[in-house]
Parts: sequence; C-alpha cells; structure tokens
Amino acid sequence: MSSFLVGGVTVEFDDFTPTIMQRNIICNTIHSLLTQKNVLIESPEGSDRAFLIISAALSFQQYNKVIHVEPPMQIDTPTGNFSEKTISTNSKDTFQIIVICRTNEDISKLVHRANKLKYKPKTLILQNIYESCLNSQVKSADNPLFWCSSLCSMGECHFSQNSLNIENIQNFDIEEIKSACIENMQCPYKLEKENVQNADIIFCTAETFFFSSEIERLGINKDRNILIFEDLANIESILLNRLSLTMKSKDLDIFITNFSEENALNKLLTKLKAILVDHAAEIGASDMECDAFSINQIFDEINFEETEWANLKLLLDDIYTNNMTKDLIPYSNFSDLFHLISSLTMAKTNPDPFLFDIYPSPNPGEDYFVLRSLSISPFFRSFTKTAHSIIFTANVLTPMDSLQRSLGVNFDLSFSGIHPFINDQNFAAFAVNFTNDNVPLSSISENKESVYISLGKLIESQYQNIPDGVVLYADNFFDLLQVWRKNNFTKKIKKYKPIFHQKQGEKYIDEYTYSISVGNGGLLLTSDIDDILNLTGKQLRCLFFFGIPRCDDRLAFLKKKFDQNLYPTENSLDYSEMNGLRNAYECADAIISQNGDFGCVLFIDPRFSILIDSAPKWIRQCSSKITTQSVLTRQIKQLFQNNIEPEETFQLSVDRRALFVCASCEGQILTSTRITTIETFENDKSGFLEIINENGPKSVLPVSNKFSRTIHCNQDQIQWKEEDGIGYSPLICSECGKIVGAQVTIANSENENSLDEIWLVCDRIIAKDPPKKAQSFSQSIQKKSQTASQSPSKSQQKVKKQTPIPKGQTLIDWSNYVIE
Repeated sequence: MSSFLVGGVTVEFDDFTPTIMQRNIICNTIHSLLTQKNVLIESPEGSDRAFLIISAALSFQQYNKVIHVEPPMQIDTPTGNFSEKTISTNSKDTFQIIVICRTNEDISKLVHRANKLKYKPKTLILQNIYESCLNSQVKSADNPLFWCSSLCSMGECHFSQNSLNIENIQNFDIEEIKSACIENMQCPYKLEKENVQNADIIFCTAETFFFSSEIERLGINKDRNILIFEDLANIESILLNRLSLTMKSKDLDIFITNFSEENALNKLLTKLKAILVDHAAEIGASDMECDAFSINQIFDEINFEETEWANLKLLLDDIYTNNMTKDLIPYSNFSDLFHLISSLTMAKTNPDPFLFDIYPSPNPGEDYFVLRSLSISPFFRSFTKTAHSIIFTANVLTPMDSLQRSLGVNFDLSFSGIHPFINDQNFAAFAVNFTNDNVPLSSISENKESVYISLGKLIESQYQNIPDGVVLYADNFFDLLQVWRKNNFTKKIKKYKPIFHQKQGEKYIDEYTYSISVGNGGLLLTSDIDDILNLTGKQLRCLFFFGIPRCDDRLAFLKKKFDQNLYPTENSLDYSEMNGLRNAYECADAIISQNGDFGCVLFIDPRFSILIDSAPKWIRQCSSKITTQSVLTRQIKQLFQNNIEPEETFQLSVDRRALFVCASCEGQILTSTRITTIETFENDKSGFLEIINENGPKSVLPVSNKFSRTIHCNQDQIQWKEEDGIGYSPLICSECGKIVGAQVTIANSENENSLDEIWLVCDRIIAKDPPKKAQSFSQSIQKKSQTASQSPSKSQQKVKKQTPIPKGQTLIDWSNYVIE
C-alpha cells in the first residue's frame, strides 16, 4: 500500500505507487478541489490520468466528511510547491463526483478501474430511459415516459416491483448492472432514482449530462458537484453539432395542433411557422439555397412580451409532467420542442451566438429552419456555473487558451504531463516545411495535383527506410490516390509494401493489420481519424499526417465568420481546425502506447512549423523542424536503426537440410534434402507471379540436386511454359490453405518429365531444422503430387501426422536470392 499527503488530504492506493508525473496529476487535482478552482489536465495515453483524478477526488470527498477550517496551506509537489488559502468546509457539505465520458464503453472501463481504489465508492451509472429500461413495451413506445409511468402505476411492469440496493452492484459496469437487474427482476431506471442521492460518484455520457432530463429529474444538486470531463477535448464540435436543431414546417403544424389550448406556446409556434414560410418563399424566389437571420430579427418578428417569455419555460415543465400522464406527443418530438424553447429562452439573455438558418423546399411542409448556436459557452456555463470545481482532462487539450475561450469558463490551473513511454530515442516528430520540385507541401494549396505528386515523391523517398506499417492521413485521399495512379506512385510503392484503403472494401483495416502481422508491411491511406487511433505497435511505425483536418460544412463556415467578427485581430485556426489539430496530436500519441514501441510522425503542412512550438510537451521535446529532405532521410534512418533489433536468421548453406513452414500458422510446406549448390538465377517471372497474385520482387532460393528426379504431379498443379521449359506450382500451406509462394521447376533438357532444379519463390516462409526422420526433398514433392487430388483437410492431416514441427522458428536470410 502507498499513500502521500497533499494539502492535508491523504491519497491512498492498495497496490499502486504513482510516478512523479502521476503525483503531479494528483496534486493539481487536490489543489483544484481545496481552492475551489477549475483545472485543465493534459496527459497522454498510458498515464492513468482518469484513475488518478478519480482517486484524488474521492480522497477529497473523504477528507470533507470531517470538519475542516484550514489556515493557508502549502502543497509540495514533485516539481515545486504552492501556497493557497483553502476553502472552509463543514461536515454538512456533501460533494458528489460526476464523471462525464464520451461513450458507455469508456464508462465501463473506468468503473472496473475503480476496483483498484483504496476507497470503495458507491457508484451509479446514469442513463436515459431508452438505454436503461428492460421492458420491451416501454422501449418500443413513442412516449416511453408515459408508458413507464402507466405500467408501473398499474403494477404491470414486473421489473419495477423489487428494490436492488446500490451496494449490491458495487463497481458493476452497464452490462453487469442489466444482468443483475434481470436476475433480480429489478428496474435499472428505478435503481437510479432510489440510489442517486447516496452515490459517491456518478458516471454518465456527455449526451446524458447535457441533453437528457436525468440530472434535473433525479434531483442531483449541481451546486456542490465536482465535475470531471474525461477525454472530451472535442467537446466544442460535439456540442455545436448537437445544439443545431432542425425543424420542418410540418413539425410545427403537429405541435400547433397538439397544444392548441396552451395560448402562449401555441402563439409562439404559430408565429415561428409564419416566419419560416415567409422567409423560405423569399429565399426560394432569389434562387438561394439558404439564408441566415440573426436571432434578434426573429425575436422582433415574434414580438413577445418579456412576461410571455418568462412563462414559457414554466409552461414547458408542466407539459413535461402532463406528458407522463397523458400520451400527448412522442418523446423524441417532445425533446425537440424542449430544445427549441430552451434555446430561445437562453438566446433572450445572450443573443449574439444564435441565428436562424432557413432552407426553402419545393415540397409542401418541407421548408425547414436550423436554429444554431455558434458558441457553446452560454450552454456550457449554464450546466457548470455552480459546480464546486471543474476538472477537464484528455490526452490532448493543447492549445489550452483556445479551449478555455470556447468553453467560456476560467481555468485558473493547468497541467501538461510528459508521456510515460516516449523519449528522444524511440520517438520523433517532424514538422516538414520544404518543397519538392518547388512545390510547397501544403494541404491548402490550390494546385492540388502538384502537391499530391510532391507528397508522393516524399513518401517514396522514405518508404524503404521505414519497417512494418506506415499510415498516410489526408482529408481527401481518393483524389490523392487517382493522382498517384496516374503518375505510377502506387506501382513504385508496391515494390516495397502493399497499399490498403477504404475503396478496397469494408475489411481494408483487417487486411492491413494482417499484412503487418505476417511481415509484409503495408501503407494505409485513410481520412478517418478513428482508423489511426485503433492501430498499435508495428501497425503504426510511421504516420504521415498531411494537413490539418477541418470541416467544410455550413456550420463551420458560419462559425468561422462569427469568430472573425468576435476576434477580428486574431489570425488563428478556426474552431474546426483547432479540433483537427488536437486530432493530429492524438494520432501521434497512438504511435507509442507501451514500452518497446517506437516510431515517428511527419506533420506535413507549413502551419505545423509554427504550431509545433505550442504542441503538447511530450511532442515538443522530440520535435524537429525539417527544411531539407536529406536531413529528414538521415534522421528517420537513424531512428529506426537505433530501435530495430536484427532478426535471428536461418543461415542456408551447402549440405544443410531445412524444413519450410508457413509464417502465419507454421503449417508445413516443403522439406529439402541437403542443399548441394547455391547460385543466383535470373528468369522471366511472369508465370509464377500469375500464381501467387502479387507484384514486386520475390525472394528466391535456388536448390540444385546432383541427380535429376522424376516429377510425379498432376498437370493441374503445374503450369508449364513451353518456350522455356519451366513449370510453376503454387506453394500452399498445409494448415491454413493460403498460397504463400511458388515452386519453380526447370525441366531436364533431355526429358521434360524429369527435374534438374527447383526454386522456392517465397512471400514469407520460415526455415527450421527438420526432425531427424524428415522426408527427403523428392519424397516431399512426391507426397504433394499424391495428395493433390485429395481434399485439403485430408492432405493437411497426413502431412501434419508424418512431420511434427519443432519449436524455435527463425527467418530465412534471403538477401542474396532476389529476382528483381
């Protein structure tokens, strides 16, 4: 057990001793909580930051259960100390910890990690009714709240009859909770209501926290909460898209009909319908696709009194209550209505970021508007302004000043940690800023074709220096691929590694990772950030990150104009590019995920040369600004030479016998007799390339025997080329059935049915010392011919039974035997 004291708060762990960097994360968290300040914590993958922050928050929660009125304190950290006056707390104060995550999968990981904590907290996972309800009748209903209330009141929902205490499901994840509730005939939704006030820590997704009614419905006291936002660096993008409400003219008609007796609401909806129809007609007549109107203009046309606006929110709360007892409108429609009224009410107090985007349609009832908020700060502040402390954490938060401005919340404290596995020996970040053929490598250049050609030349120049898997990120790799094919770059690159991309089908990622696993390497072209974040180790030795990702949709356009008006003196990236920049840094983080990993990232865009100075600390410490290709080549070569250990090889020599097996599954392919001569041959390779179905150079082992041997093989198994007297036969793995190479036989000049020499043309074949009683070379060929007509399963069984495969595989040194 380890423990240490931070400002009077004891943080304990059962079987975990934090490193210096991890202690800094804990100290910054405790400092935030003791001084009631907000903190940004940037710490890369592998630092265990969420576990550490939750541990510190729970320790503070325990500390706060005792009366504390502290004098000014000094907190010693591994990197210094600071003095602050603590807040005064008393035993009546209670702090609930709410952890807001991206997905339910993230929540499950954190809940299981809580088992490692010294304190065993009462945990609760908060979900909306669609996610948590087990009653199929309720889940399939348009208005689940109404049906839930109705079935429970009539005693017809069996899940609602029993109670399951939160202590019985300690540290259960979402699926385990559902299983326990099914077993005990307990309702997870009811479980939330009965145990929410007793929970020490509550987990929920950002969707549930911001856009469901669960927080208010369950009576969670936001005034005293500790809010931990975990791995939500792209929160601005998430909220901006989620806050954009689309509503058609026919949707307004439904609301007007359903709420005909509610005068204020009916009046508002009727006016909105008239505004939409009138402006849509004007826009359509001018042949415009859409037009944006300020929210103040819409308010002027609605012409509501202040008292009418004040009563709308109260009216909506009443409607919500009535909708649970009367099946008025579907739940999804009610959510849209609630969203509309809430946004309009918020816009009355802060109108600047809100606007109406109106789109006409030739079809009746299909005109629609999009109510947009071009800033998330009013919305974010409304949920967090009364929190005790906000702890915002992710792998990458840089640039932090931009994030603070977007959220509209002041973060007095910030911390950027170092990477637990990265150093200048195993990782390098290159900000590439040079030209090929006088063409700048810029993703925002108008001459796209020239830039793509220049990028192809750069990758071609480095490809031979990089082992295993290489990934190229480009916003529009389809256009890039067409240019490369036109200029033969794909053909040149395929000489060294196969190319994979989305156009090859749904399994392109699986095919890429398989190619890496069998030692063939590969180049993955992608425009999907998630493709990169899911790769590890050999799959991501080098990342070419071309350009800064951004969205070119309507929202990004309007948001950029809004920010330029708000901050006219700044010439920085727009919100979409800021999010893309963080994505680029996070992809670089994926290169080193554990001890033993190594690799590099090339940030290819002139803007990176400026931005790299403000990148996360662990990237800055290993970064270089590259202005010439020769310097880049030298540094990449040096990086991989320092980290690649030479593979143990099976040295083929005269009079040595070898067993050849499949590199994927170790199924037997051939057993050779003693090798009597080793020579290099050159010959037309078109025949066997047709068999093994792959271009590029092939490793070749020529085996010459003293005496010619008779061939016993079905003609279907050998393709003879009459003009040169050579036969080509596929080498098939006896276990997995895959073609792993080709067998090339040269006919005797006197007898075309006798064999003079054999070449083994290999993709990735492993050589081993064979067992003492291994088959002779000729017996192996004869055995293959005898089983050629049998089913693969029988052939596999016979070979496997006669020749057990020894352990200790090694790779063949093929360096001297290559057909170019």
